[in-house]
Amino acid sequence: MQSCAIPALSTPAEISAALLQRYPTASRFEKFMLKWRPHLYPVHEILKRVPHNAQVLDVWCGMGIMPVLLSINATAKRIVGFDTSAQALQIARSACYPPEAHVEFHGAPPLVAWPSQTFDVVLCIDVLHHLPALAQRRFLAEITRLCAENGRVIFKDIAPSPWWKATANTLHDLIVSRQWAHYRTEATVREWFQYEGLNVVEQVRLVRLWYSHFLLVAHKSGG
Repeated sequence: MQSCAIPALSTPAEISAALLQRYPTASRFEKFMLKWRPHLYPVHEILKRVPHNAQVLDVWCGMGIMPVLLSINATAKRIVGFDTSAQALQIARSACYPPEAHVEFHGAPPLVAWPSQTFDVVLCIDVLHHLPALAQRRFLAEITRLCAENGRVIFKDIAPSPWWKATANTLHDLIVSRQWAHYRTEATVREWFQYEGLNVVEQVRLVRLWYSHFLLVAHKSGG
């Protein structure tokens, strides 16, 4: 892991510029994704909901965008990224980080077991709709287990409505990820979190161009 200077992160343009700086060995396509993702996805909305000095788990972290950004603004005390893609983890590890950042990446199930420890914050960003429908509820139960008492799960996914926005995202996933999307509504995800004992303290719909996102923040009470 390399180190770089710390930029500001107050606008999508600044986030985009920071990501391009942090991935100096990225391919042309990867740089294209890094440049435009902050304009299409509410990255800054997620960042501002991570409390200071937290231990953070990023589930299915991909190229490591959230760990990189959290390390830049020095929000998290420790950041752990999990993903099933060896290629994505290689890209994430090749990014440059502030020298004081505590960032690590691991293969996720089915490659290795989930961590036994719990985290102050569990990030689940655009994961659920990639999973088979029958596996989704069990997955949410697992990430709930990984959330520490008095911690929070920050969950974002693509909304299934309006239908034409969901269709646009489905085409995006078929082209980029070669996967069929399995959407769930905010109400369903909220119900699942509540069943697992979490209190959903925030629910918001966020629209970026033809993408309709929903964001939930779920709190786990202490024993």
